[in-house]
Amino acid sequence: MRTVIAIAALALAARCAPVTASASLNRTPEDAAACATSALQSLGYAVIDANVADGVRAERDLHPANPFTGAADADRITVWFRNGEQPQIRVLGETVHTPGVWRGPLGRRGFVSAPALPMRTIPSRSVRGDVETIATSCSS
Repeated sequence: MRTVIAIAALALAARCAPVTASASLNRTPEDAAACATSALQSLGYAVIDANVADGVRAERDLHPANPFTGAADADRITVWFRNGEQPQIRVLGETVHTPGVWRGPLGRRGFVSAPALPMRTIPSRSVRGDVETIATSCSS
């Protein structure tokens, strides 16, 4: 029985793993960063950070936040550039769920509210395709 539970837990953890893609970089990292930034913006992502040293980070909301708790889902993509003998572009995509505010009982004082931490979920179909698109279009 324990083996079945362990296998099920590993299968679920594998499904929640981020989507990755990499390709050989046939252009300068600065050009690839500009390409990734414009590609992400054209796909509807809000670019959070865009530079060659730290990479390009972007996020896109999947649906409006729940008005009562603030729960929301978002796709996040990060693009890194490695320069050297074999320059590469690496793209990581993930879908993140933010549960919003947790409300729980606190004895006689009523309820306590605390923000919940975001957690990785099964990557959406759109983020899977976007990762491949950026890796192939911005590498050459």
